Amino acid sequence: MGCSPRTTAPASRALPALVRRADFDHVPGKWERVAFIPFGAGHEQLGFKAFHEGPSSLPSALAVGADGSFWIDDRWKRRVVHYSPSGQFLGSAGPLSGPGWDLAVLDGVVFVLVEQMTGTIGRVARDDVVHVDVVYQDQPLFVFQLVRTGQGLVAEAAEVPGVRAGEVGSFVALDLPNREAVEVLPGLPLGSGAMYFDASLAAEPVHRHGDQDFDLLFASKETSQVQPLQVELIVSHGGKERSVPAEVGLTEPLPVADDVLLLVKVAPTRPTDAETFGGGRWLLRLGRSALLWERLPYPGIPDELQHRHLAVGPDGSIYLMVVQKGGEVILRRPASAA
Repeated sequence: MGCSPRTTAPASRALPALVRRADFDHVPGKWERVAFIPFGAGHEQLGFKAFHEGPSSLPSALAVGADGSFWIDDRWKRRVVHYSPSGQFLGSAGPLSGPGWDLAVLDGVVFVLVEQMTGTIGRVARDDVVHVDVVYQDQPLFVFQLVRTGQGLVAEAAEVPGVRAGEVGSFVALDLPNREAVEVLPGLPLGSGAMYFDASLAAEPVHRHGDQDFDLLFASKETSQVQPLQVELIVSHGGKERSVPAEVGLTEPLPVADDVLLLVKVAPTRPTDAETFGGGRWLLRLGRSALLWERLPYPGIPDELQHRHLAVGPDGSIYLMVVQKGGEVILRRPASAA
């Protein structure tokens, strides 16, 4: 797990396994389209570059401010762009020293992950971005996501000295503009920070030929429970349904009140199945409130270099940035539906 050693760990309680069916015939859930932001050379447009080989270069991340406006990491133009809730251009900040990977907005301050390997994080100051190289125990911190939590700004990191990362990495508390990271946390803080979430591949997987079984940990100082999660990939061929081995990734963890929100990427393990059926994405919300599991709309063009697809608004609404030909579409799922 991505956590530091505990002196007195609470007794862990295992729950019955939660089995989720990922059926490629499932219709994606309905989301409200709130904005379309075009690609182009104009200052108010997003950067985009197509390559002859490999994925296209796309805007990498989306974050939502307290006023409902959007911040987008425009990696091709090396900047952070600000748009209104309806997609009107409001301004930009930069330049970034690197292409950028992720965004988080905390207490009105916009933070941007500029370089992953060096832990370079930028803080937007009007039309400028102030860069800081974050370290932990005097070593550069490899950061691959920034998360706004009730405990402050948290980095999802890898290769933290002395820590074995879980399936979703290790979680490290930051205190920018200080370079030194504060501490490695027991997981991703949920709610006010009294509960933490972490995940790892199951020690005893049910599916022997795919990575699709996980142990989800919800822990506080007093309680700890493990929620086994099993994802069953179902495909249809010749009029018959069948289960096939899958590679499942739990990505982009975000706190939503006392719950955790995850983008779950599912693809067949065997190359022949992958060529025939492709892949899909599901939205998982799990915690104290009702479980949400639904298929997400798939992008119109390859989006491998779009790093973060999900964002949470100030009222708990969930936003999804989906690339299509000509621009990015921003979709909204109201809190009442989530």
